Amino acid sequence: MDGLSVPSGGRRCVLVVDDEPLIVECIEGWLQREGFDVVATTCLHVALSSIESRAIDAVVSDVEVGPDHARMLLAHLDALGHRAPVVLMSGLPRSRVEMVIGSRSRVVAILEKPFPIEVIIEHLRRALAAPRYLPESPDVLRR
Repeated sequence: MDGLSVPSGGRRCVLVVDDEPLIVECIEGWLQREGFDVVATTCLHVALSSIESRAIDAVVSDVEVGPDHARMLLAHLDALGHRAPVVLMSGLPRSRVEMVIGSRSRVVAILEKPFPIEVIIEHLRRALAAPRYLPESPDVLRR
C-alpha cells in the first residue's frame, strides 16, 4: 500500500500513516466500522500532500514512518495552521519519542505498541468532540 485509500464523504476524516501496511489496514478498518472516513497511507510524503488537498479532522501516525519521522508531519500541520489533533503510535521508548517529536501541543496521545485498537478510537472521539482538547502533555498508555 504505497498509495492512498480515500474517504467516501460526510463523516469526520482521519488520516492514518504507518509504514506497516497491515497496521494501516487494521486501523483503517476499525475506524471505518466506528463511523469515520479514513485516508490511509504507508508513505509520509503522500500523507503530507493529502493534508493540503483534503479536509482532515484528525491524524493517527506512527512516530517513525520508514526513514521519515512524525516530526515532519507535525511541522507540516503547524506550517499550514492546521488544528487537527494527532494520536502518535510507537514501539520506541517514551524518551526516544519525545526526542523525535519535541514539544507539540496538538499531540493528544502517544500510544506505546502494542495497544488495544479501542484506545485510538477513544482518543479520537474525545479530541474531535472538543476541538480544543489539546493537553499540555500527551497521555502515554502502556499495556
